[in-house]
Amino acid sequence: MDETTDSCGRSVLNILFSYHRKTKLVSTVFLERVNHTTISQSFVNTINSYNIPFDNLIFYISDNAAYMKKAYTDILSPLIPNLLHNTCLAHSYNLVGETWVEYENFKLLDLVVKNIKASFVYSTARKRRWREHLALKSISLDNFSFDYEENTQDISVTLPPLPVKTRWNSWFKFVVWLNNYFKYFVTFFIQESRSEKNKAIKELADIFQDSHQCFYVELLIKFISFNAQR
Repeated sequence: MDETTDSCGRSVLNILFSYHRKTKLVSTVFLERVNHTTISQSFVNTINSYNIPFDNLIFYISDNAAYMKKAYTDILSPLIPNLLHNTCLAHSYNLVGETWVEYENFKLLDLVVKNIKASFVYSTARKRRWREHLALKSISLDNFSFDYEENTQDISVTLPPLPVKTRWNSWFKFVVWLNNYFKYFVTFFIQESRSEKNKAIKELADIFQDSHQCFYVELLIKFISFNAQR
């Protein structure tokens, strides 16, 4: 069982069955509230809809979220005594990756990544100016990828792979990509700050105009780019 959010911001619970080494999505539930009670109710309703006896259940597998654990300890375990709880190994690996992102010495880089994303996501004009900025530098954009496609005639040109919290490793993929184009971001956001006054642009310009901070960010990008791919 795994809860996420869809493109409309709704809470979505995906329930999968794993049997005879085959895993399939069997139910998607939209939840108004996400807590141990609604998780347990969705679990029981799905099991009953497939007419599966409780005695046939072996593992309840989830991430490490507190409400997932509470669903097991407070409701499911007393209801199904033979049910065991395992936390998903992939989620555990992801938590290890997140310790890098949240590492004290990486905070400045994480701030840069967050502000770059914030400055691009909702600004079509900035995406266009970024393309123009790289075009002036004679940089090819043909191999770029981006999650927010625009309906433009120039569909061969796309934008950077901005990180998405629910997509594992996307933060690292963006930092690796940024390693090759960092100097262009520096000049671009310093230029943007001359006409834009929003917080993300200002913070990026302040960092990039400080030679010590800019060097430190570039050093972190190179360090992570090298080690994250090993």
